[in-house]
Amino acid sequence: TIIIVILIVPMETGIVPLFVIVNSLHLVNTLPGLIAPAIGNVFNIFLFRQFFMGIPTELEEAARIDGAGRLRIFFTIILPLSKPIIATVAVLSFIGSWNDFLWPVLIFTENSKMPLQVILNVLNNTDPVYTNQVMAGLTISTIPILLVYAFFQKYIVEGISHTGIK
Repeated sequence: TIIIVILIVPMETGIVPLFVIVNSLHLVNTLPGLIAPAIGNVFNIFLFRQFFMGIPTELEEAARIDGAGRLRIFFTIILPLSKPIIATVAVLSFIGSWNDFLWPVLIFTENSKMPLQVILNVLNNTDPVYTNQVMAGLTISTIPILLVYAFFQKYIVEGISHTGIK
């Protein structure tokens, strides 16, 4: 219930305390400062929880009867079964981070470190606006998303087929 309630609250409400934390860790203008807040995304935690709740407990019990410990059960049974959810979370996290605008604008103060989405916005808001350059930049910005999805597509389709979603 707490996770669902946290999902309702928009990320922008906690952006000031998040910036203060990142600043106190001296991660402003760094790639870890950009990536670290996205790791603990509540939606990803919810997806993992729901997936792990669907794994039959009989698999773990059978491994325990065979003498496997917790780590061996995790690495030999749970982790291989988790490839679809890991791929799904990886794709969703990458797309969310790639398309994020507000956090990179706050975290990077140097123009040379700004991500592509911020640069495209600057390019679109300067006079004169060269539409051909903006469209070329937008086309280039979709290529990494397509590559990541193409790489993980097999696992995503496998995850959907195993969950029974039609």
